[in-house]
Amino acid sequence: MSRRIDIEALVASLGEVEMPDAQSVNLYDDEVRRRNLTRWLSTFDADSRTALFIGEAPGTYGARITGVPFTSPHLLTTLYDPWGAFGPDSGYEIPSCEDASQREAAATVFWKHVAEHFSDLPRPLTWNVYPFWPRELNTGMNRTPTRAEVRFGFEWLRRMIELHPNVRVVGVGRNAEYALRFVGADFIAIRHPSHGGANEFEEGLSQVTAYLHG
Repeated sequence: MSRRIDIEALVASLGEVEMPDAQSVNLYDDEVRRRNLTRWLSTFDADSRTALFIGEAPGTYGARITGVPFTSPHLLTTLYDPWGAFGPDSGYEIPSCEDASQREAAATVFWKHVAEHFSDLPRPLTWNVYPFWPRELNTGMNRTPTRAEVRFGFEWLRRMIELHPNVRVVGVGRNAEYALRFVGADFIAIRHPSHGGANEFEEGLSQVTAYLHG
């Protein structure tokens, strides 16, 4: 029961945050996204020996819509996976103002390879070092979060790691590496799958699963 309370408190705290300026958007001021994130965290077996993947920030066509790191609306509500976590019967919702068929390339590549490498392991968990949406004001698209924004996310990063003491933390990309080093976490660093990094990302997954099987 205490873990459920801790999860609900974490998600509620995200929804209560006021962004310091218009450069970022708090996607968790939406009830649907908070419910999705609560479901994502609550359906994870905290005692399982698997990975906690830490990324950079929500993507415009991905977690910015769903509230779940490393997912897109299409993936979350349509895709069938080895663990039965996704799909039309999963209970996840898409905010009514958003396109439920929207896909995100990085999320698609991420789960394609993770599903292959982790098919005989418990479902991994995902998080972002900056859990809010860093938008580019001129284009409405993503931008790289600043170091100050990454540090702003440390509170929730620490709480996520503390909530899951049995997982192997994996930093996906340089901002995740920076954040995890700063908070003193023990982790494996791998390449992010975007911008031509899919092959190196898959090589990194092989290292992670070898560690978990060992």
